[in-house]
Amino acid sequence: MEKVKPGIIHIGSTPDKQAPNADETAALWAGGYDPGSFYQKDEELRNVLDQVASGRFSNEDKEIFKPIIDNLLLGGDRFLVLADFRAYLECQRR
Repeated sequence: MEKVKPGIIHIGSTPDKQAPNADETAALWAGGYDPGSFYQKDEELRNVLDQVASGRFSNEDKEIFKPIIDNLLLGGDRFLVLADFRAYLECQRR
């Protein structure tokens, strides 16, 4: 089995994680998916997003990634990035 390589963004399935199927995705949306709840309850996720928003990775420019952060937290996170964060992080750690 091929290992997931650090530093590479993986979309959908990886050798260690299957993307949610249509029923799981539909259930998440039907349950009133709230990306902010994932941000609030996951300290590591919150730390990552807060560092990006602070300008740490953009030469102190707090505006450059603001549209991405706003989309994830306020725009509905239509690709369920925050819902998948924990699973992808655990996959990367293996």
